[in-house]
Amino acid sequence: EDISYLRTFVDNLKNNLPNDKMIILSGKNGRNGKTTLIKEIIQYIGENNCYDCAPDNNVFSLPIKPLVVFNGIESYHKKQVPLLKNIITYKQSIIADTNRIENVNPILLEVSKVINMFHEF
Repeated sequence: EDISYLRTFVDNLKNNLPNDKMIILSGKNGRNGKTTLIKEIIQYIGENNCYDCAPDNNVFSLPIKPLVVFNGIESYHKKQVPLLKNIITYKQSIIADTNRIENVNPILLEVSKVINMFHEF
């Protein structure tokens, strides 16, 4: 199910179609493929079609691009969560990663598809 969802999400990006949820790649520690997968998706859709944001960046002040990437979504500023939920609801495609899914704001989990990354290199 996760692979199918991810493929559809990326195909939608490539074909300028909206996605209805943020994808959160979740995995304990490092070296389980989250960053590699995100880099491959960015390479596939083109770097010029993506913003790679730190959690403290204000994505709302940037011009619109097909994909926004957040590293460490659990650190995303609480005051910005309702705004982020709104742009997800209105079909902005977002991929995020986290090492601590239990710390991700529950409001964001409502509008997200969590993909657990268990593989360790």
